[in-house]
Amino acid sequence: MTWSTWASTAASLDWHHADPFDRLIAAQALIEGATVITSDAAMHDYEPLSTLW
Repeated sequence: MTWSTWASTAASLDWHHADPFDRLIAAQALIEGATVITSDAAMHDYEPLSTLW
């Protein structure tokens, strides 16, 4: 995937998290099917994002 795909996905996400870099991480993980390892509770609100911790 490309940054433009991740960026457009991040822009379409609900505003559970105001940090733009965390939104990009969530978007990339959603697209790639990856699990995000984080203690940030706001990241757990992005469904169907897989989180661990």
